[in-house]
Amino acid sequence: ITALRGAAQKVAQGDLNIHVSDYVSGGELGELGNSFDVMARKLSDDIANRKRAEEERQEDLFFIETLLENAPIGIRVFDGETGKCILSNKATADIAGGHIEAMQKQNFRELESWRTSGLLEVSEMVLTDGSSRTVGVDMLTSFGKQVSVSYIVSRFIVKEKPLLLVIGRDIAIEKQLENKNREMEVQMLHVQKLESLGVLAGGI
Repeated sequence: ITALRGAAQKVAQGDLNIHVSDYVSGGELGELGNSFDVMARKLSDDIANRKRAEEERQEDLFFIETLLENAPIGIRVFDGETGKCILSNKATADIAGGHIEAMQKQNFRELESWRTSGLLEVSEMVLTDGSSRTVGVDMLTSFGKQVSVSYIVSRFIVKEKPLLLVIGRDIAIEKQLENKNREMEVQMLHVQKLESLGVLAGGI
């Protein structure tokens, strides 16, 4: 009985490396001692498994945070009900020409740039029907930077709460290339017309 009492006190103090069966044997006390040892081992294994699971969770969380922070595309998450920003990475701030701290205090429903560019309307539609949408916008950000951005807007649910995921990619350079290509096409067509006129004139 004394050994069992001492073992119980050690367990209460967090010491699960005990073997009551080393001190009591035979009869009902022996069986009780063995049962106590089995319980202690199970508790020890359960605690070890919980610690491993928590360490793995922390590693996964660190990986996700690192991935988001260093992603080459802008990623923002908003509370779908209140509109408040929950998460914003560095690429988003770079695209908008602002600071992460300032952007994390924003509410997408209060942003004039979202309203005038149509991004607010698209976001509300996504929150309503859950269908992801892709939209390209030219806007003047709240930080005074003129940008061309392609956005993917999606909704996801966490604990029955709607969240708005906005992924943005700066397409200013792509649009410049497209404009240059169109200009070249126009010039080529003009040259071809002149060549055609030359051929016709030569045949007269």
